[in-house]
Amino acid sequence: MNEAEYHALTAAVDRVLFRPGLGPARMANPGLHVVSEHEVHLAVHLDGAGGSEGDASASAASIGPQGGKGRLDRVRDLIRKYRADRRAVKETGLFNGLEPADVILSSWLVSPDHLDKDDDFYFGPLQAHLAERGLSSLLVLGNLSGRPAAELLAKAVRKGPKARLLLPDSADPSTEIRLAGMLWAERRRLTALASDASDPLERQVAQRAARRGLWVP
Repeated sequence: MNEAEYHALTAAVDRVLFRPGLGPARMANPGLHVVSEHEVHLAVHLDGAGGSEGDASASAASIGPQGGKGRLDRVRDLIRKYRADRRAVKETGLFNGLEPADVILSSWLVSPDHLDKDDDFYFGPLQAHLAERGLSSLLVLGNLSGRPAAELLAKAVRKGPKARLLLPDSADPSTEIRLAGMLWAERRRLTALASDASDPLERQVAQRAARRGLWVP
């Protein structure tokens, strides 16, 4: 991708992103954010920038479960995760005894080994520095470790002035259903935007986002 194509891509992504109807589901869509010019970040968008419209649609169709069986497998996976998370939360008393914190820090667990360290890989010794100043903090971790959160919740919990917890991989069923409804509704909006788009690149961006955003984690 050359510089001109990069600027064309970012402009097309912005046009789709800020079309009427912008909401959380569209904001969370990874296909509508160009993080940087690095090839790792551009890989999400390359077929929408250089390939044909047919190529873009074919590639996008490979992202996330497609068809009835794929969707059913996804639902079953969510149910399994919810049941495992519910058991782990109950056994660990995850949310019991947590005291109000002066500062909330949001980060990610990218490796289970990081739970053996006092400091977060991103924030470093920030919690210790806050404690030295008499401020309590709570480090809330999302799970990107590749391991089920249910297996790591007990190890992740830390209470006191430098508290820490790992969020479960799933929410309660009613929340999951509500989020799924938001994603499906946004998919329909993006599909309509693609149909109405006069610019081929904007149409490709919207088509890809409609498919990629359906199963936003």
